[in-house]
Amino acid sequence: MAASPGRPRTISLEQIVQATVDDGLDTFSMPSVARRVGVAHSALYRYVPDRESLLVSAAESILDAATWPATDQTWDPLLRAIAQTVTSVCDEHPGFARAVLASARMPEVWRERLRPYHEALQRQGFSDGDARLVTDLLLHIALVGALTALDPDDRERRRDLVLAGVAELTGL
Repeated sequence: MAASPGRPRTISLEQIVQATVDDGLDTFSMPSVARRVGVAHSALYRYVPDRESLLVSAAESILDAATWPATDQTWDPLLRAIAQTVTSVCDEHPGFARAVLASARMPEVWRERLRPYHEALQRQGFSDGDARLVTDLLLHIALVGALTALDPDDRERRRDLVLAGVAELTGL
């Protein structure tokens, strides 16, 4: 098979995603990412169709790099650990919470990331709907808490309230 004409690619999608993460999810632009990887911004569109797709790829990369808890914990420590992971991601990546909350495409990223936890919660007696609801509530607390600079004690109190309600309503 003959090589295609033109200049060889000098960048990769991984480099573009890393440049986006380095630039900051709430402040990056296609031209700023292009400058970081040393190409014209129009070259980025060979790798991603639009800014939103690049944002989703960067968020996925951040989530993949995070240290997630093992699924073999009982539900209360497991949910606390998931919430702490999201809080840590938000703290380590300013703009992550804003980007996630503003993105229309982000729910699929979260669905895939949280699937093992939903399954673990179901094995412990949660319905599928309840497992999704409680993880969604805890994610919302973590994301909004980061976005609004909510005091860590307030975040913890809100987590405690949600988990106390879970214990009361499920009888677990």
